[in-house]
Amino acid sequence: MPAISQKGLVKLMSHELVMKEAKYQSAMRMFREMLETGIITRENYAEAERLMREKYKPVVGTLFSDMALT
Repeated sequence: MPAISQKGLVKLMSHELVMKEAKYQSAMRMFREMLETGIITRENYAEAERLMREKYKPVVGTLFSDMALT
């Protein structure tokens, strides 16, 4: 079973949570590529991120969601 480390402790993630995380990461990778190529604006990206966080409720993905886009 997949696991994530949290301050030396191992917290197991269910298969469902792992799949939601993978789908969120995949979607956000697509949106980042669209942003980088100018297909969407930063505002579009922010809205897409909000919608994907609402839909998939990622655990790991939200750790990086507040990082500035550069």
